[in-house]
Amino acid sequence: MKLSVRAVSLRVAVFFVVVGGWLIRGDTIALGRDYYVHPSEGDDQRDGLSAKVTAKSGPVKTIACALKLAEAGDTVHLANTPSPYREPIVLHDRNGRPHHPIVLDGHGATITGAERVYLKDWDNPQPGLYCNSKLLKADKETADRWFFRMDGRMNRMNCTSKGPSDPLKPVADLQRGDWTFLPDESCFYIKFNPDDVLDEMIIEAPVRSVGVQISGNSSHLVVRNLTVTHFHDDGFNLRGKCREVAFENVRAIECGDDGLSAQDDCHIHVEGFDSVGNDTGFYHSGSSRSYTNRAFISDSLAYDFLVRDSGHHRLVNALIYSSGEQAIRVEGDQNQNEFCTLEMSHVAVSRVSQSPCIQFAENSDVHADHCTFAGFHLQNTGRSLSMHRCVVAGSTLGKCAKPEMQFAVHVKWTGDHNVYDIAQLSFEKTSYPIDKFAVYQSVRRQGFNSRPASVRFAEPFNGFVVEPRMLFDVGASHFRLPRPLWARLGPRNDFVHGQIGDLPLIISAPHGGRLPIPNVNERKGEELASGVGGFTNVRDLNTEKLAHTLANDIERRWGKKPYFVIARWHRRFLDVNRPPRVAYEDFDAKPVYDAYHSALTDACRAVKARFGKGLLLDIHGQGLAKDTVFRGTQNGKTVSLLKERFGDAAHHGPTSLFGDLRNHGWKVQPQTLNGPEHSSFMGGFIVQTYGSHQGFGIDAMQLEFGPDYTRDQETRERTSGTLTTALGAYADRYLDLKLVERSSSGR
Repeated sequence: MKLSVRAVSLRVAVFFVVVGGWLIRGDTIALGRDYYVHPSEGDDQRDGLSAKVTAKSGPVKTIACALKLAEAGDTVHLANTPSPYREPIVLHDRNGRPHHPIVLDGHGATITGAERVYLKDWDNPQPGLYCNSKLLKADKETADRWFFRMDGRMNRMNCTSKGPSDPLKPVADLQRGDWTFLPDESCFYIKFNPDDVLDEMIIEAPVRSVGVQISGNSSHLVVRNLTVTHFHDDGFNLRGKCREVAFENVRAIECGDDGLSAQDDCHIHVEGFDSVGNDTGFYHSGSSRSYTNRAFISDSLAYDFLVRDSGHHRLVNALIYSSGEQAIRVEGDQNQNEFCTLEMSHVAVSRVSQSPCIQFAENSDVHADHCTFAGFHLQNTGRSLSMHRCVVAGSTLGKCAKPEMQFAVHVKWTGDHNVYDIAQLSFEKTSYPIDKFAVYQSVRRQGFNSRPASVRFAEPFNGFVVEPRMLFDVGASHFRLPRPLWARLGPRNDFVHGQIGDLPLIISAPHGGRLPIPNVNERKGEELASGVGGFTNVRDLNTEKLAHTLANDIERRWGKKPYFVIARWHRRFLDVNRPPRVAYEDFDAKPVYDAYHSALTDACRAVKARFGKGLLLDIHGQGLAKDTVFRGTQNGKTVSLLKERFGDAAHHGPTSLFGDLRNHGWKVQPQTLNGPEHSSFMGGFIVQTYGSHQGFGIDAMQLEFGPDYTRDQETRERTSGTLTTALGAYADRYLDLKLVERSSSGR
């Protein structure tokens, strides 16, 4: 069709009028503004339109200021600084527009809810006892979520918000490091020894409630690339009537209640979420609706994924290492006769510790497709459950009873193309042991395309079935699942050298580095005791090299790698084998300290999740006895799990690790193996923090090498070869791990 000049001109005019209208209204993405936040360089009097300070512009100081400026289509950018932000994010009645949301991009930044508290500011009713009624407006519900962080470790006093809890102790029963809360007084009490130097203690309290709070009538909001940690309530929380709210690549770490919670009538979309160490990973209630893709959940205390009331939820491509009261629970509202629906696809759940069951409770409708459940009893009293192309099997940790599937008589159950490695299926009073599976098929008219089988999963657990070889597509696809958080983070900065392994062995070497830390002054150690076991800034010569040699030897001999975390900075600037109060004297060293311990924490969590037990070797050097290697376990305390499982001889008998080393000609201390450890080398902060007497469940030993074992490369290779051999025997005896040599080591 041929258009006249007038027609063409008219169409061009209409085009520019429409585009001009868009530009005037600000509906185009191109017109969206960028606001920048920098907590130290920013100023809330600036316009926030530049990441760098200029004559006319610059970043604002607070997130709240930037969000106040932002409108539909705008993006707020947080500078990823070494120190965390210390303010919550609050979005109440905030609205973007379709295709033009308000975006908050953290760029990897962290927001913390904790602040240091100084006991000198507390009341001191009696020696060693401190109380504070002004810390937070608190009640019993708050106390259930509460914790203190002491020297970087959480102390919840075994309290959880939704799971089983120990009752808080009476004040008179408190021991050193314990705390309690008295609701009648709205007062916290904490106990220490009367002679403790309080100003040197690093104690933090979660004084902020929620990391990201979205409430009211809010819509078209995006939060991405952000970590929230140590809030006493939720990491991310939505209330009210929220629509088109998205979270992308976010993390909630060690919060008092939920990692992410959508309540009331909220609709959310999640793409990439890590929940680690929270009371509950995800908790959704009311009539909320959620879609969650690529979630990783671990170390939850109560539930990993909990949904209630009348909502509809989808969980896809998720990996869960479950250690809480229940892994997954779905329950509708019986009072209102409303049903809660959960759809799962490519979800892999592995039992790590207790986690007795997955429960689909009253008024629930659950649909599972291509899912893998390892180590759980599946209990169903809901309305319906359908499972297609799923695997239900025993725990990857072994040594636990085969799970059962239990159904109330009224449950509408359908299942096909599934694989079962279980004890039995039970329907009220009728049970079908797995060896009577054909009877179940005939009587129940179910599962004709399903089969029983003995299942072995890949390690580390990712839902993949190694045996038997599947003849059809079944279970969660490991290609779809996220990697565990600890397998993605790696070393946090240039000063920490780390390796992700595939053995339950962790090597730590904190004192062999040489590098200075920029802008950090050398430690002086004023008013601290000096010498072995106290303040020192001397390197442990060649221990960094020995650790690398050992890791290489292990991989060369067995074709598998240990985990390791090795310090590259000089001890003059920072000592990570001490609690924070004495580890550094310059605050700029804190990010390096946190990086080292964060890497060790991740390694311990990975080993516990994958193997259930493991061994951490903390490598040191000493000059007291050049021909001797000292053992440090706090006289067996840091290997309490080893002794519990195999007896005291596993720690100090002839077939213990040090017994093997002595048999290979090493001179070891204690010489009698079962004698007391040397007071200066009993095991420092690292083994005391990560040993199996703590929550990680990993046995830990400190090895103090004399110069005769580390002085040159030839010596280090002999030392490493002998230690590698002894570790092979240890793994066979105590880690249920038979290592096959790939080739002769030649040493």
